[in-house]
Amino acid sequence: MLKGESLEGEIRINDPQQMEKIFQQAVVTPKAPVRISAVSLDSLSQEVLRTRAQADASADRRGADVYLAIVLDHVESQVLRGENGGRRLSHVAVVQQLAKIGKLQKRTTFANDVQLKLKPGTDPKNLRLVAFVQSSGPGKVLGAALWKALPGKTRSDISARRTPSSPRSRLRARIRIMSALAVFRSIRLT
Repeated sequence: MLKGESLEGEIRINDPQQMEKIFQQAVVTPKAPVRISAVSLDSLSQEVLRTRAQADASADRRGADVYLAIVLDHVESQVLRGENGGRRLSHVAVVQQLAKIGKLQKRTTFANDVQLKLKPGTDPKNLRLVAFVQSSGPGKVLGAALWKALPGKTRSDISARRTPSSPRSRLRARIRIMSALAVFRSIRLT
């Protein structure tokens, strides 16, 4: 499965040419444009994140759901017991919060100002936001966007990176988004 769609034939993850071909096909497949903009922290409460999520009309026969995830770039954990007991583990792209923020109706656009409360002690410089549009139910992912804070910004002044411009950079960005979406698909959405 890639973006909720079945892939034909046997897939060998250790075959780099086959994997590149699959991802290249995914990159050229038309998607619902999704945008994240106007990301800021509330000036009174640095734990309230505000943003605007937008998506253009879906070609899906039915409506689609729009989700926004707060993702931590890097997290470390100290394991106390079990096979990894005593180890310090590093994790990347850890979903901290996942929220359904609306519905994209067929042949319409979606725009919503969103306000989410960050967990206490969350460092805004360690955040990513991922917005994605998914066919209702356990459907395929129709489009996604990634926002990441620029390094070195203060808590009250977070801003977005520009979308990668080279084809290879766009492919890497899509792979990161699809990896995050694979994690989302394993979560039972309510």
